[in-house]
Amino acid sequence: MSGVSLDIAAQGGEATSSRRFGPLNAFFVAWLLLMLAAALFGPVLFGDQAMQQSLGTRLKPPGAAHWMGTDQVGRDIFARVIVGARPTLVIALFGVLAGMLLGTVTGTLAGYFGGAVDRVCMALVDVKLAFPTILFAIGVIAVFGTSTTILVIVVGLTGWVTYARVQRSVVLKVNAQTYIEASRAVGSSHLRVVCRHIIPNSLSPLLVVASIDLVRVILLEASLSFLGLGIQPPTPSWGGMINSGRSYLETAWWICVCPGLVIMMTALSISRLGDWLRDVLDPDLS
Repeated sequence: MSGVSLDIAAQGGEATSSRRFGPLNAFFVAWLLLMLAAALFGPVLFGDQAMQQSLGTRLKPPGAAHWMGTDQVGRDIFARVIVGARPTLVIALFGVLAGMLLGTVTGTLAGYFGGAVDRVCMALVDVKLAFPTILFAIGVIAVFGTSTTILVIVVGLTGWVTYARVQRSVVLKVNAQTYIEASRAVGSSHLRVVCRHIIPNSLSPLLVVASIDLVRVILLEASLSFLGLGIQPPTPSWGGMINSGRSYLETAWWICVCPGLVIMMTALSISRLGDWLRDVLDPDLS
């Protein structure tokens, strides 16, 4: 009995430890807050400096005057990284929101009504999964062009299937509960059952998926910008800065490395906090 008790206590201690908000998570939160501040205030504070060209200071290495160096036309890399946070985070946040809304609606319909509705919704999921994400994004952009709105739509259309699958599984589980049957028995409409019982019970796993999906979206936007299909010059973007500096990788490595490190740190911070959020909101997924 004592051995069993010790095992249970150890498991409980591990669970509590995994949900503890330690110094490392605090550092990642501070980084994300810094990126949000850059997205909000960066264009106002550094907008002119990010666009100003000076051939006399081109390809300067990182130093006191230019913390991240300058690019091939003398623009300050630090200022461009700060200003580039806005388009990247706007596309990421609104793209994830669009994908979550579309996937939640699809998964709710599939899990709640079942039958033919479920088969149709899951067939749409299978069709989407048949297309590689990057090729799908390139195809949409080739037809409709490049803009922030189009990129948000592309991000939403490439990520909704994950939310649909998660939502469907949650709805199937919740829909089998006795209080759902009781709610229907007293005459509650489908809309009332969904809004009052289904959606509140699915928020936790959806938020966990959304936090992790942000990493995918940031990397997708950076990839599209690197290929010249994302945010167009002269507007700074992290992926576009890496693309513009790849020809100077041996002589001016900072043009690529600095925005690349920012992308890595942002993705790592979101991923780490997503894991912590999963442990807190939905320990069964751990």
